[in-house]
Amino acid sequence: MRKTVVEYVKKSLRRVWGRSKQRNGALKNAKVERGKYRCACCGKIFRRKDIEVDHKVAVGRFVDFDTYIERLFCDSKGLQVLCKGCHRTKTKKDIKSF
Repeated sequence: MRKTVVEYVKKSLRRVWGRSKQRNGALKNAKVERGKYRCACCGKIFRRKDIEVDHKVAVGRFVDFDTYIERLFCDSKGLQVLCKGCHRTKTKKDIKSF
């Protein structure tokens, strides 16, 4: 039972983060022109649907809600915009380091 409640709250927090000031700030910083964003890794320019907002320091495994919230809602300087390919590569690397 506890696991389902934790997963539900984590999903809700992610939804809120998706509209956060920090995330929108990272998108604004990466914007080149209307609908075009520069990937922080490869430097190429992509359309909005081809990018992801990534935490420079991974949120990581769930320990407790205080840690999770602190990592999730970091400052916009702790976020970067990556193309989907670079984001996939970085995520795989982050998972291996945990």
